Amino acid sequence: LLSFSITSTLCEGQIGVQLLVSTDGSCFSVDLLLKPEDLL
Repeated sequence: LLSFSITSTLCEGQIGVQLLVSTDGSCFSVDLLLKPEDLL
């Protein structure tokens, strides 16, 4: 069983993306903080 959960937040000019990957009771969490300037 493989499940994905993606949460996006916009706070103080920063874009936060949290990726949660769960496999057989194991959970991996990846947090990314991006500034608008980084996307240019």
